[in-house]
Amino acid sequence: MKRLVSSCLTSLVSGRPCCGRIFIPRACSLPQSALRNLYASTSMTRNATGNEDHDNLQSIHKAKGKVKGTVSVNLPETKKEEILRELNNRSLEELSNTKGIGKSKAAALLQYRDNFGPLKSVEELFQVKGFGLAFFKRLEGAGELASVTKKTSKGLETIWELLMHNTKEVISEIVSIDIGFQNAAWVHMDKDKKVLGWSRAEILKPKPYNPAVFRPLVQEFVNKVPKTDVYVVEMQSHRIGKQTAALLPFAVHLRVFEAMLTCLLPGLVIPFDPLYTSKHFCLPTGTSKKRAAVNLVESLFLDRTNEEPFETQCEQFLKEQQGMGRSEDFVESFIDSLSDRFAANNKKPLLQIEPKFINYFKSCDKKDDLSDCLLQALAFFDLVVESRKQ
Repeated sequence: MKRLVSSCLTSLVSGRPCCGRIFIPRACSLPQSALRNLYASTSMTRNATGNEDHDNLQSIHKAKGKVKGTVSVNLPETKKEEILRELNNRSLEELSNTKGIGKSKAAALLQYRDNFGPLKSVEELFQVKGFGLAFFKRLEGAGELASVTKKTSKGLETIWELLMHNTKEVISEIVSIDIGFQNAAWVHMDKDKKVLGWSRAEILKPKPYNPAVFRPLVQEFVNKVPKTDVYVVEMQSHRIGKQTAALLPFAVHLRVFEAMLTCLLPGLVIPFDPLYTSKHFCLPTGTSKKRAAVNLVESLFLDRTNEEPFETQCEQFLKEQQGMGRSEDFVESFIDSLSDRFAANNKKPLLQIEPKFINYFKSCDKKDDLSDCLLQALAFFDLVVESRKQ
């Protein structure tokens, strides 16, 4: 058991999955002191077998010989405390969009925090690779850490314009639809992120393929979808590229499916790029994305009696998926307010879902469509509805 936990801790520090597997960690029964001792013994073992840890630490520390003493930040203590709080609390994306930091420095700082814990002082930042005297000089001149520059994609701006053009100033509820090759799934959700309905249906592609024969099948699916203010449909234009020309029939069918939904749904249809959802929830791209999405949604419904806080487990989940930390930005909005099993932040919007929908999700053999439409709905409310208010 000790060897297994040691292996997992080693995996966590190095950023590699343990034994080639990706999992959501459960609470460990070892006390904190034992975990520290085990971590120390693990580090000693790894240092004895090679220089792998040394190379990893070099990537976040300044190169040897470049650090000359320490740095002094000439600012009032109250200002330094405020800057320190921002440096420790901002996510990877927020730090990347902070003027004077950028992606490489943000990644180094996140890895430093993951390995050594929060910064104890603003001056400690001098030990992180990329943060030199020029940064601290600008920091003293500004008297504060630069605010996060919010970047908005042209696609989201187009959606806002479409909503304004159709006088959809207030969106009380939506239906999010995920399209598959021979199936589709939808979730009905209100502005408080309460799930009102959740379902999946098989829509078999006719053989030989004929859009005229396929249309009645799509109409049958549309008839079962609840009427609502806005329909958010997964955009299919991402399905094909130069490298996937052999998949043209597959892509054409999905584009036809999307076009039929746009015409047959009785309301405003918003095409939503699935990349927005993946980036919003820090999901990996490629073939592992579907499994990661299902894992994330499944983690909402696990029994967590006497386990680690939900935020901690979900943050750990992201680290294992692709080495990304600081997931608190969206994790707190992912908590079921109907159950006291999760530690909720009442100031954040909550996902509310009844047990019957949870049981339905668990009973389905194919869960990726249901997961995708649920995450798409949450991303739409966060990226489109909430951003418009701001």
